[in-house]
Amino acid sequence: MAYRLFIILSFLAIFVSGINYKTIVFSILFSLLATSFGLMEILKRKRRLNFPKHFGLMVMFVIILNLYPIFIKDKINPIYFAAIFGEGLLYWLIFFNIKNGGNLFRSLLIKLTLLYSLFYVLTRFSNLNLTTFSAYFFQEGLPSKHYHIGDLWAFTLTLIVGLGWGKFKLKDWLIMDLGILFLVISNARSAYLSLLLGFAYIATKRWGKAKINRYLPIIFFFSTIGLFMFASSSKTTLFSRPYFLQSITSFPTHPLGVGFGNFKLINEYILKTTLAKEVSLSSYVHNIFLEALSGVGIFSVLFLIFLIQVAKDLWQASSEKVVWGALLTAILINFMFDTTYTIPSLIWILFICLGVFQASKSQPKET
Repeated sequence: MAYRLFIILSFLAIFVSGINYKTIVFSILFSLLATSFGLMEILKRKRRLNFPKHFGLMVMFVIILNLYPIFIKDKINPIYFAAIFGEGLLYWLIFFNIKNGGNLFRSLLIKLTLLYSLFYVLTRFSNLNLTTFSAYFFQEGLPSKHYHIGDLWAFTLTLIVGLGWGKFKLKDWLIMDLGILFLVISNARSAYLSLLLGFAYIATKRWGKAKINRYLPIIFFFSTIGLFMFASSSKTTLFSRPYFLQSITSFPTHPLGVGFGNFKLINEYILKTTLAKEVSLSSYVHNIFLEALSGVGIFSVLFLIFLIQVAKDLWQASSEKVVWGALLTAILINFMFDTTYTIPSLIWILFICLGVFQASKSQPKET
C-alpha cells in the first residue's frame, strides 16, 4: 500500500510542480506525502537506509539554503529553492534505496513527457486556454520564443536512445519521431546541446576504444555548434549571454550572496553602480552553479565540489550505468545553459536520476 501511494503521489507531485508557480505549495505537499510513504516502504523492506556518495555535501548545502531566509530581506525565492532542494534530497535517498527504481523512473519520465506534450498541443492548437495551467513548459509570450517542453523531450530521447541503441522497437520509433517534432517546435538551444552531449556519452561508453570513437568529439562538436547557432539566429548566442559574467563579477561585492534565486538583486545593484545606459536584466543566471554563486556566495563551493564529484563519477562509470549516466549528463548540461533548474519537477528528476545512476548495476527492463 505504501509503495503504491508513493508512486501515485510522486507522479502527482512532479506533474503539479511543473504547472506554474501558483501550484508549488500543492506540489510540495504531495511530495512530502510521497517521500514519507517512500521512506516507510524502504524501512519496512530493508529496515535501514543506505546513503549515496556525496549525500553529505548536499545536506550541508541544503542546510545553508534553509538558513539564508533568516538573514536576508527578500525571502520568497530562497525559501522556495530550499524546499525544492530539500525534497530533492529525499527523492535521491529513496531512489538510491528502492527496488526497481530505474524501471519506475523510466515509466515516470516518459509518461510525464507525453502528458505535458498533450497539454502543449491542446494549448497551441485549440481554443482551450491552458497557458496559465502549463506555463512552465510552454509559456506563451517568451521574448526568445522557446519552450521548455523541448528540454524535457531531450531527456526522454536520451533515455530512449540509451535503452534501444540499435535495436529500437516500433513504439521507440514513434516516441522518437514525436520527440524530434517537439524539439524543432521548442527552438531550445539548451535542449539541443544536452541531447547531443547525452548521445555523445552513450556513444563513448558503447563503442569504448573503437577506431570510430576518435572522430566522435569532432562530429558531436560541430553538430552541436551548428544546431546551437541555428537556434541562436533569433536570440543571443551562448557567448553573448551577459548573466554569467554578472554573476561572477558580483562575488567581490556580495561574497555571501543575496539568497538563492535572487539574482535580480544583482541586476539592481549593477543598475545603481554602473554608468552604462543599458544593462541586460534577468531574474535568473541561466546556469545552476552561477545561480548558487550569486545566491550563497562562498558557500557555493559545496555545490561546486558536488558537481565535480558527480562529473568524475560519470566519467568513470561502467557500461552498465550508461543509460542513467547519459541522462544525468543531459540534465546537468541543460542546467548549465538555461533556467530549467527553476522548475521543481526537473530538479526532482535530476536527484531521482542521480539516485538511480548510483544504485544501478544493470540496464532497466522494458515494460
